[in-house]
Amino acid sequence: MSAKRILIVDDNQALLELITNEFTAEGYKVDAATGREEAEALLNHDDYDLVITDLALSRCGLSGLDILEILAKRQTRPKVIVLTGHGTPEIQKEACSRGADAFLKKPMPIADIVRLIGMMVEV
Repeated sequence: MSAKRILIVDDNQALLELITNEFTAEGYKVDAATGREEAEALLNHDDYDLVITDLALSRCGLSGLDILEILAKRQTRPKVIVLTGHGTPEIQKEACSRGADAFLKKPMPIADIVRLIGMMVEV
C-alpha cells in the first residue's frame, strides 16, 4: 500500500516545517504550500488524501475557506482539516458547510492531530 498523501497550507513557515516533518516521520507523503498559487498548483498536479489548511492565511492573500472553494470544484475531493487559532462557532459552521471534515483550534498537541489524521485517511 502506498503512503497517504497530505497537503499542508499555512503561511507560518516554522509551523509548516514542524507539521511537515512530523507527518513525514509518521510515513505520510507530505507537500507544503505557503500561498494560493503554490497550493493550487499542487492540487492541480497531485491527488491528496487529506488537506490541512490554516484558516487565517493573511500573509498570502487567502484563507482556509478559499482552499475549500478550490477543492469544491474537483471531481474527487480529499478530506479537509481547517486548523485555526481564531475560530468562532460561526466560522466553524461556515467551514463545515463548505466541506471541511474537521475544524481544529490551535494550539493542539501534534500527537492529537496525528491521531485524528490517521483515523481520517485510513477510513
